[in-house]
Amino acid sequence: FIEVWQHISSAVSQTVRFRITRELRVANLLDLAQNVFSSHLTCDLAPVSLSSRKLNKVLNTKTKHVLMGEALKDFSSIGGQQPVFHMQVDRKEKPPQQTPLVLSKAHCLKMAQKEALCVEGDIQRINGNLPQAVSCYCSAYEEDPLYVVDHLKSLPQESLEKVVELVDFWGRSSTEAAQQREEYGISLTTEQLTSFILACPASLIGSSSCARISQLFKEKKYQEVIEKCSAILEHPPSKPVHLYLDRGLAALLARKRDRFVAADFIKALQEDEHELKEYMLDQKQHLPRVLKALRRCASLEQPKRVSAEDTHRWQSFIVDCGRCVLLFDPLDSKTMARCATLLADLGDFRGATEMWTSMLKLLRAMEPPPKGVMMDTFVARALCHFYLGKLDYAATDLIAAVNIDTEAAKAAIEKIFAKEQLKEIINHVVDLARKMSSAMRRERQSDDSADRTKDQVRAAIQLYELALALQPNNRKVFHKCAECHTFLGQHQEAADIYATMLQNDTRTDTSTLCSRALSNLKAGHLDIAMSDLNIAFDRNPSCIDALCARAYFFKLKGQEDELMKDVLKATLVSVKDTAVSLRRIPVVEQADLNDVIMKGCQQLLQGDNDVGGLSAKRDQAEAVLQLTDLLQLLGAGTEEVPLLRAHAHMRLGHEQESQRILLDMVRSAPHSPVAGVHLALLRLRMGKLEDAVQGCIGVVETCGEATFSETLGDVPREDRLVLLESAQQYGFHLLQQSHDPSVINTAISAFTVATLALGTSSPEMLNVRALMARAECHAHLGSYQSAAQDYSRVLTVQTDCIPALCGRGCMHIAMNKQQEAIEDFLSALHKDSAAARTQILLLQQKLRLVLLYWLQLYAVDVLSGWGAQGQHGRLEDALLIGQLLISVDADVAAWQLLYADALIIQGDFDQAFLHLNRVLQLTPSDRSVLARG
Repeated sequence: FIEVWQHISSAVSQTVRFRITRELRVANLLDLAQNVFSSHLTCDLAPVSLSSRKLNKVLNTKTKHVLMGEALKDFSSIGGQQPVFHMQVDRKEKPPQQTPLVLSKAHCLKMAQKEALCVEGDIQRINGNLPQAVSCYCSAYEEDPLYVVDHLKSLPQESLEKVVELVDFWGRSSTEAAQQREEYGISLTTEQLTSFILACPASLIGSSSCARISQLFKEKKYQEVIEKCSAILEHPPSKPVHLYLDRGLAALLARKRDRFVAADFIKALQEDEHELKEYMLDQKQHLPRVLKALRRCASLEQPKRVSAEDTHRWQSFIVDCGRCVLLFDPLDSKTMARCATLLADLGDFRGATEMWTSMLKLLRAMEPPPKGVMMDTFVARALCHFYLGKLDYAATDLIAAVNIDTEAAKAAIEKIFAKEQLKEIINHVVDLARKMSSAMRRERQSDDSADRTKDQVRAAIQLYELALALQPNNRKVFHKCAECHTFLGQHQEAADIYATMLQNDTRTDTSTLCSRALSNLKAGHLDIAMSDLNIAFDRNPSCIDALCARAYFFKLKGQEDELMKDVLKATLVSVKDTAVSLRRIPVVEQADLNDVIMKGCQQLLQGDNDVGGLSAKRDQAEAVLQLTDLLQLLGAGTEEVPLLRAHAHMRLGHEQESQRILLDMVRSAPHSPVAGVHLALLRLRMGKLEDAVQGCIGVVETCGEATFSETLGDVPREDRLVLLESAQQYGFHLLQQSHDPSVINTAISAFTVATLALGTSSPEMLNVRALMARAECHAHLGSYQSAAQDYSRVLTVQTDCIPALCGRGCMHIAMNKQQEAIEDFLSALHKDSAAARTQILLLQQKLRLVLLYWLQLYAVDVLSGWGAQGQHGRLEDALLIGQLLISVDADVAAWQLLYADALIIQGDFDQAFLHLNRVLQLTPSDRSVLARG
């Protein structure tokens, strides 16, 4: 619209609106302006003729408001510098209450509310906002229906069709139409909207209008509805759903054939399922009749003697009818089952699967669920899965059917599955179960019973049970199923499976009998198990399964000797088969069984005649080789197994093979002390003394003395004595060859091996000779503290060892520990003064002089403090020191005088007088001697 407005004063402004139509001319604007503003319009209108032609052109062409505004710039004022009125284009949407439709009583042009709403609708339509435009028209229709209908005549045909189409849509009872009515504020009811359409001339409305067809339904002109809808559908619109539904409903109400009714509803279903549902919910009063007609069509029997194409067409029709029924009655299980069956016949296995799945949901919701129908549904869906190539899903459905009723399910499966199909399913099921049970074997090896693996084994049991239901005499499947039950600890179930096998099989099946015995043993039925084993031994005394099962029986009873006898008998027949049979023993007890076998091997190597009833050493060694082969197959996984083999070969005289085994152990575990120690012992037996001791030295340096000593704990004492002598011999040999520090260090290591050979658990087992030699080596290298520690260890064994006491005292002198040195030498003097004097005289001169000086000072200190508390017990020390000093050198006057003083204090004056005379001979001028005399 265009606004023409005039300034009356600073506070008053008058406005007139002109609606833009094809008939609008500039002259109309000027004439109206002159009538309204006659007292103010005094200028000539000729100057605006050029602009008026331009504006006329714009008003009568389809153009944008931007061009309209440009045209009005030239036509904005009349009357020179003082504008009389102003014209503009308003492109903003304004609510009706904000639009000044009424002017002043005297001079304004009165415009009715209906006209304002129509003008507003035209503006919204031109701006492309059709729903807002139609909303305005509907509001105007409430004011004056005739005016609005007359107004719509002036609209372009294209715009009119869009307006009528939208009004027709809003007149429907669908959810979407109701939402749009609420969104755009439509207060008219659906009946009023229908009246709005019907009030328009026929030339303004298409014959497909919902309102017109609804009117025909009200008038019960069903045949006319059918004809009108059919005529329109010859050139169908973009959404013909309502036309199909109207025609189908009219056919039903006109009592036409059910097939005609169903055909239109099927077409509507194929077009828009949601819209079909909304339509029928709006027609609730007719829904029962519609469903009844559709059910009659869905239950039609297949025509006889027709072509395959006609049969296919009939099946499709029945399925579509069923889908229409299920859309409104999803609980119709009969229709659902027939549709699923026909979908499968049509080859639509995916659709059939979905239908059977819906059927199962419906059945599960029933209380109680009908087991027979559910079982048939599972079997039917399994067939669909099979054709889709989903054998896993097919197997799952068949398992569910078998769990409901085994015999009935088997009959139903054999009825709809071909033999080749069943064979394929059985092979797939067994293969799948085998893969799941393979995880069980890995768990058995790793001893890790995880929940995930247990779930897999349970699933494998279900698969095996399905295979047995379809193929009852499959012995391999029986055995696999029993193994799965055993893994889960369900030993009684496993025993029952073996019992079934024994009933079905008339042959003498010793293996199955032993399996049942083992399951009964695991279940705790020892007597029943032994009765089976006795029968098995009667049939075959050398039966490995029976021997291994009885060995497990002895394991449970704690009879290890009997267990070893049976295991030895079994290994003599076949080590490999024995390992296979023993793996069936529960995982938690296999480790204990391995320990018992290894213990028996050790006893055999030690010459124990009670183990296995073997007395000859060669037979015992060969038995150990058999048992270690068995342990390796059982996966014992310890160093002890190859070690036992090495000793067995050693016993048999196969030294090279024993050395190879031990070398392989060293290569595989370089830091393991066991292989290194036993390899060294083997080399000692082979006469390779240097290699043997060097090997032990390497173990000590790598693993430490404690580990080395602990490793020797399992070595026989005679072997350790050989090692002790060899290590000592090697150490002394090195010292004889050279006094180079590196050689001495090697000798120290050799003596260390010797000290550890007999162990360190008690002082009596220490090797004094090796310790003394090692202490001297440490002293030679200046490691005085280490030497002192070795001397101390000797003294723990031999407390009266004078060389050890003097040696430790010498180390204290070297470390400048005066008090400790004096104590060690005094202790030696008290124990054996002559031996101590000999050791002192063997000291280096420097060390000897320091020692004698410290002893003299000690004695002087004792004699000077004589009489003080605690000094009486030390007089003997002073006497021993004085005696030692004069024995070392009698010409030292001070030492003679010291000894004489000690004798005087002791009261031995005669001896003191002799020593004083000696002092006078040495020092005649010494007056202190005269004083003492």
